[in-house]
Amino acid sequence: MSVRNVTMADGDRPATTSVTTLYTVPSTALGARITQFSCRNSHASAQTYKVYIIPNGGSADDTNQIVDVTTLLSGYTDTPVEPINYFMQPGDFIQVQNSANDSITFFAAGIEFYNS
Repeated sequence: MSVRNVTMADGDRPATTSVTTLYTVPSTALGARITQFSCRNSHASAQTYKVYIIPNGGSADDTNQIVDVTTLLSGYTDTPVEPINYFMQPGDFIQVQNSANDSITFFAAGIEFYNS
């Protein structure tokens, strides 16, 4: 087995009030594990966010929401523990949602696993 360290979300695309996909496990991988996850509020006021880890072919709903509505003060960074060490299968994906467009940016890193 071989592994590859990957950036799953690098903060370059702030989430919106619609559900936004940050990362999808490649179909060529055996799976992926999230090792780091954080978010930063650059908006002038407090905002809320949610995080989902969704099985391949699924959609965001209460059954796959791993971070419930969380308030993040302006200028602050949060590091929710729920996504850390979460193992995802091929095709599974991370989605997020904000209370205001372009207010919170997300950062995630992990390990993808492959057959040698």
